Amino acid sequence: MAPEQFFSRVRGGAAWDIALDGLYGMAFRAPLREPARKIVKVINEAVDAAGFRAAVDVPSGVSETPTDLAFRADFTYATGIVKAPLLAAGERRMGGADSRSGHRVF
Repeated sequence: MAPEQFFSRVRGGAAWDIALDGLYGMAFRAPLREPARKIVKVINEAVDAAGFRAAVDVPSGVSETPTDLAFRADFTYATGIVKAPLLAAGERRMGGADSRSGHRVF
């Protein structure tokens, strides 16, 4: 699906059971660039559009360098080992490690 089709569907009230983020991996360097930036922003703002938000390895936008925008995951499956950016205090909420929500990084 092209990004514009996705944006149109979200604006029209479309919803999904799961949003799976696998846009980038550990080689990502901030900041997010278009069109990925807009996709992540729309998904983050469309709270009711996705029932469960999962990231593979690291949520897109999370990196060693602090960033202003990242995919907000309910759960992150970190393959191999837990990635250092997921443990940084400012990024923990993006990976689903917010102790208030009960979600964890695995």
